[in-house]
Amino acid sequence: MSDAAEGTLTVHLEREYDLTRVGLSIRRDFPGDARVYVSADGESWSEAIVAAEGRTHRAIEYFVLAQPARARHVKVVVSSAAPCDEEIGGACAFLNELELYSTIDSFENDPIGNAPRGYQQVTSSWVTDYETGTMGRALRIVDDADDQQATLRWNGAPRTERVLAFALLPLELPGGFLFDIEGVDDADAPVTSYHLAVFPDGSVQHYDFAAEKWTPLAEAGLVPVGSVSRIRVEASVTEATIFVGDEKLATVTPSAPGATALTAHLFSSSGTAAVGDQVLIDDVGFQ
Repeated sequence: MSDAAEGTLTVHLEREYDLTRVGLSIRRDFPGDARVYVSADGESWSEAIVAAEGRTHRAIEYFVLAQPARARHVKVVVSSAAPCDEEIGGACAFLNELELYSTIDSFENDPIGNAPRGYQQVTSSWVTDYETGTMGRALRIVDDADDQQATLRWNGAPRTERVLAFALLPLELPGGFLFDIEGVDDADAPVTSYHLAVFPDGSVQHYDFAAEKWTPLAEAGLVPVGSVSRIRVEASVTEATIFVGDEKLATVTPSAPGATALTAHLFSSSGTAAVGDQVLIDDVGFQ
């Protein structure tokens, strides 16, 4: 629209994200255009990752990106040739709402009190904004029963390599917190490829099913109760390297051998008999 009014909104994110979907509501009841750009430094901008033209919105419209777009900064340029309300002026552009989705699950768009979208086999786990501090909304796992584990699973496409990353805030940890990467073998049978845990003393440990043994990967106190720690597992079907923050703990072989692809990750409390484990989880990625 050559005679359209134009406006720009720039969003500066706290770190880089791989965006997978953009939601836009441009201007209710009147046609408008929007173009979305991304940048790593806030100065050099990409070609438009979304170009919405002639939209008359009454609700959010979602645009799924063909490839994830890496972004630290997001710019939305909106324009409209439709008239403004008299009290506003002669020309104006509107952006009612913007939503950004990424490969990192921060749970911000999940209803509080509900199971998080996309997870399966959810027990004693839900989205919360209570006691989360700077996390905002987060996933809360509470083991309050002696006959079942608090647990939930995310299933993904089979890959020979996966990176599981998340922020963990243990609130109470009398038993421990378990995090697994699961796979399948040639017959498509499930394999618990990497069985890992944070124990009450703040240590991170790796389990060997054949030896029936836990092995500490770092000194106690590395993941303390009451503090946020960022954990990352860079895994393949043959080995995995575990990090807490920027510190590399160890490279380990699978807890159980035989997987030809990695397909899922699992969060859970320490066991059925143990009671009282409570953790918050945020910024989950399984790439």
